[in-house]
Amino acid sequence: MKSKIILATLALMCLIGSISVASAGKETQLTDGQRLTVSTSIYGNLVTWHETFTNGVHVYDLTARKEIGTGTTGSADSNINVYGNTVVWSDPGNEVLMYDISTGKETQIASGGYYPDIYGNYIVYDSGQRDSIYLYDLKAHKKTQIAPPASEYTYSPPAIYGNKVVWSQKSSDNAYDVYIYDISSRQRSKIATSGSASEPDIHGNVVVWSGSNNGKYNIYMRDIAAHKITQVTASGTATDPAIYGNRIVYTNLYSTGGSDIYMYEISTAKTSRITTSTSALGPSVYGNKIVYADSRNDPEYGEIKEVYMYDLAAKLAKPVAAFTANKVSGTHPLKVTFTYTGNGGTPDSYLWNFGDKITSTHALTATHTYSKAGTYTVCVTVKNKAGSSTSIKNKYITVK
Repeated sequence: MKSKIILATLALMCLIGSISVASAGKETQLTDGQRLTVSTSIYGNLVTWHETFTNGVHVYDLTARKEIGTGTTGSADSNINVYGNTVVWSDPGNEVLMYDISTGKETQIASGGYYPDIYGNYIVYDSGQRDSIYLYDLKAHKKTQIAPPASEYTYSPPAIYGNKVVWSQKSSDNAYDVYIYDISSRQRSKIATSGSASEPDIHGNVVVWSGSNNGKYNIYMRDIAAHKITQVTASGTATDPAIYGNRIVYTNLYSTGGSDIYMYEISTAKTSRITTSTSALGPSVYGNKIVYADSRNDPEYGEIKEVYMYDLAAKLAKPVAAFTANKVSGTHPLKVTFTYTGNGGTPDSYLWNFGDKITSTHALTATHTYSKAGTYTVCVTVKNKAGSSTSIKNKYITVK
């Protein structure tokens, strides 16, 4: 499935319209200590991603509940995608690489290419510098150029599902249009003109993309069978679309900074907010599972972006509150950082009480300075739709 490339935060308008917070499901943190994760992808029980600091190729097995080795010491320079037991990516040397988890074999598909995607026996990729799109047949060991010559156009990363490939292509008036290629008929056609289309994805007969108009970004979809285009969002702040089945997921950017993951159900035209951390982005979806990166554990710098999964089918668990402090005694003024360490379900809200009539609603960490000597009892109360929990530590902080 096509992984979603994380974009830089844009100063755009706030979300408008009727949005509900997802009322069911369970969020799970898959990684610990990842550095600047820049893309995520999920297919079946495998989740893939890479980091900008180490450029490592990462694969997580949801069944085994652990990261598994890829057998390769290679690095990735763009999104990593997975289909079945096969992982594809491009390295800093612009080579398109494939790794078969079942056989442990790594294969070079192309000596020049970026942003590969895979489905079945086909790999599709940008040949380099986004200047043309190629299709590689793994059975025939043959590559085919499916977009016009590089001298004429520039392209966005392609996506593939079944026998169809989609991408966005710069036209003569400098706008980006959405194109589709049918592998069976070898026919290429333009299916949308939306000003500046990018990041297309496809599942079944539905193509989604992000369209820019006058500095506003929205998600659009086209039903190929019905020949109908629908504008999915109206906020002007939506990007990173991904689709699987009846669900479209995307990143919504906030004008005040930060972003969250949202989901649109095609059959009901209902939009739900999946995350509430205001630091999540770059989603991918497969079945009932949504994966994304989130910097909630590094709110000051945002360099640590962990990979999370939200399971829409899992039962939401009640949170079990717990916390620690980086210090419990000292002379005033005493600055203490409290860290939430609870388990169970992911809280929707936090309320810290520092024992000196001061409270805070910060999430995973809360920093407080005690200005007077004394002994203080500290507690945190967390809530989600399954219930609430409070952790109290009596006479926990001593200030001299």
